[in-house]
Amino acid sequence: AGGDEGEGHPVRVLFVCTGNINRSAAAEMIARAVAPEIEARSAACNGQAGRPMPRRMRAAPAAVGLPVLPHRSTALTADLVAWADLTVGMQPSHLRAVAELGGRARSMVDWSSASLSKVPDPQFGGAESFPLVVQILLDAVPRLCRETGEQR
Repeated sequence: AGGDEGEGHPVRVLFVCTGNINRSAAAEMIARAVAPEIEARSAACNGQAGRPMPRRMRAAPAAVGLPVLPHRSTALTADLVAWADLTVGMQPSHLRAVAELGGRARSMVDWSSASLSKVPDPQFGGAESFPLVVQILLDAVPRLCRETGEQR
């Protein structure tokens, strides 16, 4: 959907979740680590900006050897949606939020080998849900980046 497709910029992928402090933030970090040729950003559907990633979420990527980048939440905007060549939501409500801003999103589970209807929000699970989300994203994000890069 991005405005400059085919004009020499890297493929732009926007990851979206509710608060942009867990799932989409981790997806952005994973994309930057596994596919530096992809320009990755992430955003929150709840409109809140400036919130830090929780300690438990920062620990989960670090535990599997991924670099943990500084992160503060960013609010989802029509400009961000227009910037992206591909927007990826973690659950159906995120796809609807992108559509309300004039964009189209795909579900992260489209690239996951797990049988999921959404990427679970670790904010509402126990401590084990943070590593689970990272494992789901580690499975899906490289596939997504590979597919997106091949479409270029």
